[in-house]
Amino acid sequence: MTKKIIEKELKKKIKTKLDYYGLCPVCKESWDGGDIPKDIRKHYNKPYKWSKLAGIETREKYDFVSQWQCPFCKTKWDRWTEEIVESKEAKKQNVR
Repeated sequence: MTKKIIEKELKKKIKTKLDYYGLCPVCKESWDGGDIPKDIRKHYNKPYKWSKLAGIETREKYDFVSQWQCPFCKTKWDRWTEEIVESKEAKKQNVR
């Protein structure tokens, strides 16, 4: 099965709004990085939690985060559409 077909099938299966502090919809690992300390909360927005999601910036294309990546399964989502861009986990599982 080609990479494009695998990713297309995975997109159909996982159509959900990303919860940046919840569970990864692919590998089910927690992205909750804990609470932000009270003494520095003034620099952040509610809900005052750290997220383990990694922001990916493509400098040749954009000058800001354009994708999110799960640190556990390495699945990447488009920042705006929240559709899966790439998923190594899907390849391993041979999603059909």
